[in-house]
Amino acid sequence: MRAALILSLAALLAGCAATGNGRIETLTLDRAAGLLVAGTTTKDDVRRALGDASVTAFPNGREVWFYRYGDSAARLVKYVPLVGRMAETGTQIRELRILFDPDGRVRKFRLQDIRVQ
Repeated sequence: MRAALILSLAALLAGCAATGNGRIETLTLDRAAGLLVAGTTTKDDVRRALGDASVTAFPNGREVWFYRYGDSAARLVKYVPLVGRMAETGTQIRELRILFDPDGRVRKFRLQDIRVQ
């Protein structure tokens, strides 16, 4: 019985994974609003605070910077007796998108959490 419990816990821990930019893992909307001030915060400010982003540039000079952090629990956990009933499975994704004006200053941003089953 003890061996089964240890193997179940090992499978649970091995099935969890985090990917992406860990700097946005705990970013709150209030903290983001203080950091990403429209018309004031520059690309360099954002890069220093959050690191490199995935960037989409548009012909009009605007850019969207995209940060993503995902924390997933393996779906195999649901098959572990008792643990599977208590564990939430799926992926929790946090996304931050920042729109920059052609002059390199924040225009607006969006921070959202997405739950994927």
